[in-house]
Amino acid sequence: MKKIYIVGDSFSSNVWASNADVSDNAWHQLLGKQLDAQVVNKSLIGSSQDYAWVHLHLCQPSITPDDYVVVCLTHPARFWFFENFPMFSTIDQIDNCEQLYGVEPTTVAARNFIKYFQRKSLDTLWLKNRLGWLANATYTNGWRKPLIIYSMQIDDLDQSHYPDLSFSKGYLHDHISQPELPPGADYETFVRPYDPRYNHMCLSNHSILAEKIYNSLTADTVLDLTGDDFKKDIFNVASDDTDFQQRELSLPMMGMIKNYIPVKKKSIIPAQFRFK
Repeated sequence: MKKIYIVGDSFSSNVWASNADVSDNAWHQLLGKQLDAQVVNKSLIGSSQDYAWVHLHLCQPSITPDDYVVVCLTHPARFWFFENFPMFSTIDQIDNCEQLYGVEPTTVAARNFIKYFQRKSLDTLWLKNRLGWLANATYTNGWRKPLIIYSMQIDDLDQSHYPDLSFSKGYLHDHISQPELPPGADYETFVRPYDPRYNHMCLSNHSILAEKIYNSLTADTVLDLTGDDFKKDIFNVASDDTDFQQRELSLPMMGMIKNYIPVKKKSIIPAQFRFK
């Protein structure tokens, strides 16, 4: 049976509110059914590009020319700071990690890396090298063109350098997730403390996205996220419309929002961190 290998961040993660919260109507599940392919999803909420590429390396020996590869490309500025906690890859996530687990020396080191060493040009260089490896693996192994779906906007990338890869036109955040919110709503404040939408999208748009990805993979066409196909201005987290919530949202996540209590710092667990 052919497989579809998926790596990426929260826009493609197979698990949302809990290990049991997996929707059969999420785009990656629908896509597997449409392709009649087994879904191998290694995506992780909050993770970096390096986490995705580690799994591409691990899966490489198993990928055949009949399989599909989809990468939801997160921002290159994310960094895999803590080996055992790859979901904490941005400055605000470092704060969450510190609140949850303590271990100030490692979180201080992560902040200092961002403050003194990290720079856009180097982030972009590493991204180009990652894509170069994937393009070479595709050419060498005779794979179908992997589909790179931009989770968010990424600058300074010349796609023409990678003829063996296919790139989306548009971004999952800018062209699907954000337009679901009421006009003028700020994403970062509107969805706090949690986003109850699977992969930051209402399930109605998952079915549209799955169909468009299917067509892109099978017909070797550009995945266009910029059109008017997706539903807009349909998400209101404050709504008491239970039918809408059951149809479009993660009910376990809705429960977490209603019972949300700010995180308090727990005891320090240094053995769980191996900062390199």
